[in-house]
Amino acid sequence: KSSKDKAKERKSASKGGKSASVTAAPVTEENRLKRETAFLCHMQFKNDLPAVPLDWKMLQTRVDRRTFTDYSHLSLYDGLRKRGDFSDDLGIPLDPALMRAYRVPAQRATLDPEDHDILLDASERESKRAGGTATDTRAASRPDASDALWLMNTQYISGGTIKARTGLSEKEMKRRKVEASRAGEAPERELSQVEQIERSFEMAKKPLVHPTKKGLTVVEVLPVLPDFERMPLDYVRMLFDEKQELDVPSLQGKPRDVVDKVLDLGLVKPFSIVNDDNQTERFLSLMLPHDVDAATKEDYLPLDGDEKPYDYVREYVYKIQQDDPAMGGGNMCFFFKKERVTYVDLHTKLTLSKKTKHSKGKNSMEHVPVSVRLKRRRLNDEEQAAFDAKKASVMA
Repeated sequence: KSSKDKAKERKSASKGGKSASVTAAPVTEENRLKRETAFLCHMQFKNDLPAVPLDWKMLQTRVDRRTFTDYSHLSLYDGLRKRGDFSDDLGIPLDPALMRAYRVPAQRATLDPEDHDILLDASERESKRAGGTATDTRAASRPDASDALWLMNTQYISGGTIKARTGLSEKEMKRRKVEASRAGEAPERELSQVEQIERSFEMAKKPLVHPTKKGLTVVEVLPVLPDFERMPLDYVRMLFDEKQELDVPSLQGKPRDVVDKVLDLGLVKPFSIVNDDNQTERFLSLMLPHDVDAATKEDYLPLDGDEKPYDYVREYVYKIQQDDPAMGGGNMCFFFKKERVTYVDLHTKLTLSKKTKHSKGKNSMEHVPVSVRLKRRRLNDEEQAAFDAKKASVMA
């Protein structure tokens, strides 16, 4: 048929003529849903259901991927029998006929104060804790310590830059304990040193009782007085990281009393050198008597006597710490005599560690002196005047 005949047939078919039986065009695989007929009309879809008020959820089903490739006579049945394993987060089922029950009311009820605090952010919580508003810049700039409260349960952790709800440092806790122990006591006026000594004598006249072992009896009572001859001088206590006699060839295999005698005659002297980086290094050096057998004899270093040879043993890196007696710290050194006991305060502590541990592989003994000789002498006039002036200030 020509193109004109086809046009006439389509026109007559649209008017309901006899030639309405029109053969449809073959359906191709690429466009199998399209029909080339004169009776093609558009379908209108209508949905009366309201919009879903929640976010869409993904329904997960467990499907064996082998069913898409492996054929069996039960493939059709297995396709209908797939397990419906629903996700745990599908929400609640909504009834379209009762959507009013799920509408948000225009006026919301007031929240509980505890629930309202949960909805606040960190800056609002901090400003509320401080008693200010949410626009308070100082409270907003301060870090939130609520997340670190589990770390602040111990009194030995300092708060650092966090000022709100932080723990107490060890020094602050000790100060508070001392103040709490003195809270019940009556305020006392400051006593002079002489009055304190007289009061100590009055306390000594009372019967002495051991603080923990009540069954012990007193054998001898000696008065304890300040050592005014030694107090003008400076005393420190030193804590070594290891025993001083280690790696000392002259003390290997010696009895304990000999080792103690040599250590008592030891000398610790500070030194300072300039390293390769033009920085000053300060350290302490330990020196022990060279002749161990001679050191065990009495009066090894007599006053204004001869010089004695010493060995340069090792060097130490030190750290200075000051104890505050008002905070419950401090130590004393006692000197026992025939009729009394004297003491001096040891508020300064030196923590010593071997310099070889901090030398970082360098030769730390390159500046060792060739020989060391020690001699005891009397104070000169200038040193004696300074000693007398300091002694007078102590006894004032």
